[in-house]
Amino acid sequence: WYQRRVHGDGVADLDNAAKITRCGALKKTGNERYKQNKLTTAIAYYKEANDCVHDYNIESLDTDEQKAEAKALKASNYNNIAMCYLKLKEYDQVIEFGDKCLGLKEDNAKAHFRVGQAYYQKKDYSKALESFESSLKYQEDNKTASAYVKRIKAILLREEKKQEAVYKRAFKRMKLDNDKQAAAEAKRKAAEAAASEQPPTKKAKVAPAEAEDDAPKDKAEAFAKAAAKMQGNAEGNGEEKTEEVAAEQPAEQTQPAAI
Repeated sequence: WYQRRVHGDGVADLDNAAKITRCGALKKTGNERYKQNKLTTAIAYYKEANDCVHDYNIESLDTDEQKAEAKALKASNYNNIAMCYLKLKEYDQVIEFGDKCLGLKEDNAKAHFRVGQAYYQKKDYSKALESFESSLKYQEDNKTASAYVKRIKAILLREEKKQEAVYKRAFKRMKLDNDKQAAAEAKRKAAEAAASEQPPTKKAKVAPAEAEDDAPKDKAEAFAKAAAKMQGNAEGNGEEKTEEVAAEQPAEQTQPAAI
């Protein structure tokens, strides 16, 4: 269909003025399809219209007036394509074709606005703010753009405060960790210093095992010697006493033999 529409009608054979006229007619049809909410069909017409005014076609135009008209038509078609994609919620396409429009016509406030809406939906608030402020630069009375700017600034302020709170918590945790490490290091060094200042402790002398074994033996031998001595004394005293008794008794008188 696309090849038939562009080349089947002999667009390539049209002269420069006819190409511009054809571009305008296709754009008009695209606008009608947009009003009917036939967005994909409208996009096809806008793209076909721009095929009539390629960059090389614009440079080959006869007058500056024709070149300016062709660029304006091409930028307008890009902007309309961005508008269709915005309704289709295809935000990357909105940004692509909006930027193409702005590449041809920087002061197009509507293109800046639509690009801003796409960035806003993608939650890229910094770029959205830039686009809306650019839109206001070329259309100061755009109240919707002003409202977007106000809303986005409030969002960015909240995000900044949240980020600051995150950084503060992270810094606090880092400081606590550093303090704990420093305290542990100081405690370790203090323990090492205290250990180096204390004199070495004297170990109690343990008597050799042999000495412990000999003590009972010495006691037993001493006891045995004492017992033997006492027994010896007792035996000596008994012999002497017997001799004394024998000496004290009178000798028996001898009886005379019987006659």
